[in-house]
Amino acid sequence: MKVLVAKSAGFCFGVKRACDAVSALLPSDKTYLLGELIHNKRVMSEFEELGAKTVNDIDEIPDGSTVIIRAHGVPKLIIDKLSKKDIKICDATCPYVKKIHKIVSEESEKGRKIIIFGKKEHPEVIGVSGWCEDAIISMDPAEIQEKINIDDHVSIVAQTTVEKEKFYNYIKFLKNACNSLSIFDTICQATKIRQDETVSLARECDLMIIIGGKNSSNTLELYNKSKNVQENTLLVEDGDPNNVKNILYTNKTKKIKVVGVTAGASTPAISIEEVIAVCQTKEF
Repeated sequence: MKVLVAKSAGFCFGVKRACDAVSALLPSDKTYLLGELIHNKRVMSEFEELGAKTVNDIDEIPDGSTVIIRAHGVPKLIIDKLSKKDIKICDATCPYVKKIHKIVSEESEKGRKIIIFGKKEHPEVIGVSGWCEDAIISMDPAEIQEKINIDDHVSIVAQTTVEKEKFYNYIKFLKNACNSLSIFDTICQATKIRQDETVSLARECDLMIIIGGKNSSNTLELYNKSKNVQENTLLVEDGDPNNVKNILYTNKTKKIKVVGVTAGASTPAISIEEVIAVCQTKEF
């Protein structure tokens, strides 16, 4: 069985930066993660085994501790509250996300309405909305028809991991809905490259395996992109070797000769290596 691996599979720049920041502080019993650092159970478990504690409320963090701000970032109010406590802040927010914080803050101060093109429940979007006033979070043009007027001054940003085509289709609507529109394409270029590479790889394979957390937005985008091209696309969480082995046994009758492998931005190299090793065993 031939295995093709996407060049961009695995940790993105922002995730690696955040993980390196935590690793530099461990082992420790005074290191706290405010929410999941990244969307990967395996990585989170490894940090917790070295003493890092994950909390969802800053009141759970004792004085004298160090708190890590997740790669997705947090609202400004959280940073302000932490700054008033006897706690060291290690801000591991992805620089690309920090840039969006700056944009919405400045645009909001100008009196412009802010639209965030992204998923309302996503941690990154929640964080971004906390750096401006009354942001409109939407991915459906119908949702905002009653929220903006033709004379409104509107600025729009995007969640870093959304699909560029969907973002620009949304902008086409906005251009007809208001006379003053400032567009900030804040989609991470690495995300676009990863998605394009996945589609290209899916066209060459009999089976595509996407490795990553099921709660990871960018991983699910990869899965959906691949599924549109290659129906035989599977999502494997955390690269569980036994799971992959069972999947390959189940699919043996489908005459799989070429397997494509890629992974979300929060998937560690070890998970990818495990999947590749299973695919390359003589059993298949």
